[in-house]
Amino acid sequence: NSTFVAGDGSVLASFRNMDQIISIAPDFQFIQWRLGGSGSNFTFPDPRDKFYHQHAAVPIPNGNVLLFDNGNFRPGKEGGWYSRALELELDFETMTARKVWEYRHDPDIFSPGCSNVHRLENGNTLVAFGQSREELCCRVFTVVEADPAGEVVWELEHRYPKKFAQYRVYPADSVM
Repeated sequence: NSTFVAGDGSVLASFRNMDQIISIAPDFQFIQWRLGGSGSNFTFPDPRDKFYHQHAAVPIPNGNVLLFDNGNFRPGKEGGWYSRALELELDFETMTARKVWEYRHDPDIFSPGCSNVHRLENGNTLVAFGQSREELCCRVFTVVEADPAGEVVWELEHRYPKKFAQYRVYPADSVM
């Protein structure tokens, strides 16, 4: 559901239904690594750091991976079905992945599809909960800017009659 060309020319590709993100070599000749899902090269020492049916996976300048974790089919022992923005640090020596930052709405929102996350230049993160399980007539779409401590800077809820989803949001300097 997303691809992103990293600074080194590798391609990060997110496969939602496989719960997996892969890094493809710049020459497209091999897969450098797999994160999550079946055949992952990384383990998660804390199972609560795993992601499920993710969207918008991107490498960020500090070398970590930022993604929107939709949370579909997350086992109850890992917290059940909720959605969040998630930043993972990949340790290539121990081949482990661990959560270094997350944003979870309070109360939790479960966004079963769509959605995205975008790290802003100021270090804050834009998070779009792009789908809800409410009736089509009344769906609420939530957009949040969260700071590095996971605190809300601002929040927007919008409704549009019979709108199925809000797929992604990105920052803009102006609406003009």
